[in-house]
Amino acid sequence: MPNQPNVPQSVANYIRDAEERVNSLIRRQFRWSAALVLCAIFLFFGLYLVMAVYWREPVDSSAFDRLTAATEHLSDLTLSLLPTSTTKPAPDNQTAIAAVVAQAEMHREALAEVRKGTEAVSPEGISLLQLLGGSAVLALLGLLGLQRLQNVDAQIEGVQKNMFEQVKQRVQDVREILLSAVNDNVDKRMEATKEEISKSSEEAIKTATAAMADLEAKASAAEERVKETGSLVDAVFQRYPWLESPVHRDMADDLSGLVSVEQAHSAAVRFTLSEQAQSARLALKVIVDKGLQGSPEQFHNAYVQAMRLDDPELGVAILEKGLERHPDHHELLADKGAVLPSLGRAPEARDMLAQWLKRSPHEFSRGWRPFVFYMDAIEAGELAPDENDLLESTFNQVSERLPHATKVWSKYARFLHALGRSKQAFEILKRGIERNPHSQELNYVIGDMFLQQGHVEDAMKYLQQALAIDYQEQFQPDVNQYEVMGLLAHAHEAMDQLESAERIYKVIATTEDSEAYHAMKGYAVGRLRSIALRRGDSPGGSS
Repeated sequence: MPNQPNVPQSVANYIRDAEERVNSLIRRQFRWSAALVLCAIFLFFGLYLVMAVYWREPVDSSAFDRLTAATEHLSDLTLSLLPTSTTKPAPDNQTAIAAVVAQAEMHREALAEVRKGTEAVSPEGISLLQLLGGSAVLALLGLLGLQRLQNVDAQIEGVQKNMFEQVKQRVQDVREILLSAVNDNVDKRMEATKEEISKSSEEAIKTATAAMADLEAKASAAEERVKETGSLVDAVFQRYPWLESPVHRDMADDLSGLVSVEQAHSAAVRFTLSEQAQSARLALKVIVDKGLQGSPEQFHNAYVQAMRLDDPELGVAILEKGLERHPDHHELLADKGAVLPSLGRAPEARDMLAQWLKRSPHEFSRGWRPFVFYMDAIEAGELAPDENDLLESTFNQVSERLPHATKVWSKYARFLHALGRSKQAFEILKRGIERNPHSQELNYVIGDMFLQQGHVEDAMKYLQQALAIDYQEQFQPDVNQYEVMGLLAHAHEAMDQLESAERIYKVIATTEDSEAYHAMKGYAVGRLRSIALRRGDSPGGSS
């Protein structure tokens, strides 16, 4: 790079020269001020001398003349008293002469003092002279000083303005010089790198192409992610429409204020009625997360609501929280024994109910649910040798205490029938029907067992009675009217009463009742086709 001018040093030198000029101006003004002070002092003393010579006190010429004449008379008297050269003065004359001479000398001295006094300036004149001289000097000094200060200010302002203008110009020059130097440096560097750029241009193009391809790929991936995120967001809004609905948002805000199991259950019910199953689950989950308080019935209701939402794991969590607050409660333990097998935890349910039965048999037999759920858990595994007698004694205790709990009779009878103990199963069902003659379930179960044993007439009797009763005591029936009709039609087929069977199957196949399960309707359609084939008719026409 070429040698560049030392621009900052030039500006500093210029400022230093300007400072020296200002200092020189101040020294020169100081010398002028000192000279003016000296001139004022000399002028003061000159005025003093002039006034001392020309300004006298007025003299009384008549008194001065009289004093002068008295002095002359004394001189003449002295001369007359002096003896001649031939005679010698008398002693008295000598004394008088001496006194006259002394008096004359004193007159001369007094005259000299008077003359001297007339020539001197009076004290008042001196004071006035000093006052006037001082005032004149001060006025002169003030006038001259003010004039010189104005000159100095004007000169300094001019120097300052000139200095700033020159500094501004110098700064502009410096900028231009620096810009020129930078441009030169940039041009040289550009020239130096042109060859490198030309050499690496091909590689740069390749790199840029690859980068563009990579960016396009990333942009495409980002677009896909955006689309996927948008789909997820749409799915969230579809799943949780309360995010967009103020009404549902208000309902969701209620979750933060839940303080009891009853409130959580009520909120879950409201969400369920609004078809917001996930929000209902969240409301019930608050019971578990916050450990809300509630009665056993309230925990049971919350568990039932969780099961209606098809969330057995949440139901188990609610029950466990309830059992923490109400240990060994028969309703909550029965609920837990009912739901665990559906989660593949039948052995756990079996052990829990067995321990409860041994620990508190009286509480165990308070309702039909513990015994029925205990048997469900046993059916999921193998029967232990010691459980047979335990089940029989428990059945006797529960059936004696709850004779109208038809599920206890039907469950144990089916269990024994599955074990091959049909005779005992029939005896139990007959005892149960004696106590519950209007139980559709017991009549259906015994009719089914007779039909399996080939006793069609006995089966027909009980099935017709079950169809005529159409009544079940329990809130959770194992059979309904259409299952009874299907089994009765099957009995008619077994007795070769095809018309009666066909008539019943058609009722099942054509009904719009929601209780006629799809599987039951499909079974009826299949049996109609089978009857048509037995008659030699077309299956399509019979269906």
